[in-house]
Amino acid sequence: CEVSEFPWTYSDKESCFILDGKVIVTTDHEEVTIEPGDFVVFPKGLSSRWRVLKPIRKYYSFG
Repeated sequence: CEVSEFPWTYSDKESCFILDGKVIVTTDHEEVTIEPGDFVVFPKGLSSRWRVLKPIRKYYSFG
C-alpha cells in the first residue's frame, strides 16, 4: 500500500507480517500503529480505516 487513507472491511481473516512501512489502523474499539516486525491478525468481518504513513510491504495470508 502506498501513502493513503481508506476504509477497509475484511471479507476473510488476514494474517500479516509487516516488512516495511507504517500504518495506523482504526476500528470502532481502538487505534493501533503497525510497523516493521509486527505480526497482526485481522478477523473476518472487521471494519477499519487504514492511514498509511509510509508505504507498506507485508507477507500475508487469508483464511
